[in-house]
Amino acid sequence: MPGGNQSEDEQNCACITAKNEAGTIGQLVASLKQQGLPAIVVDDGSKDGTGSLAYLAGAVVIWHARPRGIGPSLIETWREALRLGCQGMVQLDAGGSHDPRDALALISGLSHADIVIGSRFVPGAQYRGKPIRKCLSRIAAWACNRHSPVKLADWTSGYRAFSRRALLLLASLPYEAKMHGWQIEVLFKALGLGLSVAEVPTVYYASRSTLDFQAALEAFWVWRKGVPWRSRLPS
Repeated sequence: MPGGNQSEDEQNCACITAKNEAGTIGQLVASLKQQGLPAIVVDDGSKDGTGSLAYLAGAVVIWHARPRGIGPSLIETWREALRLGCQGMVQLDAGGSHDPRDALALISGLSHADIVIGSRFVPGAQYRGKPIRKCLSRIAAWACNRHSPVKLADWTSGYRAFSRRALLLLASLPYEAKMHGWQIEVLFKALGLGLSVAEVPTVYYASRSTLDFQAALEAFWVWRKGVPWRSRLPS
């Protein structure tokens, strides 16, 4: 159930889905709060008190008794952000992969785009982690760009900001993916709706990422299903 201490007149917020991130969630929520970004956190079936620690740090918390996945959890945070009247929202990883100090740069980008991606592969970005992970992400971007007139450097980044307009449109749509492939599905649907997408450089720490073979297969499946959508993308 929701809880926390956010007032409804706050204009921007941060949204996080977390599972067993007790070691990082409190500090992350506090860091975002210091930047004027109150947090909405989904505790996706944690067993280590993640949700309680987020609540104590000042977050609005939605608890899941059992894990539902990244996509369904983040859609819940989108709807909560809309309910609270937020005009801009940034979503980021709970485990330390995304530097919260980059959050305001993504929010600022909403002045000229509906969605802003915290890209790991544009000039000025830093990628810190295993080279194979970087290679897989670049291959995913290459594959998606083959079927999209809108070329993006980082289709799989989960560090993103959304305008209220984008959230209103995207939160009402059905999604099939639940894990990392959901990030690709969201962008395909956003482009199909004519939403504008921009990228800004971020620092990324790959050591805590949860990508595994099953998640990679889901991302490939979403890409294959997304190919027919290209006829509805803006030219």
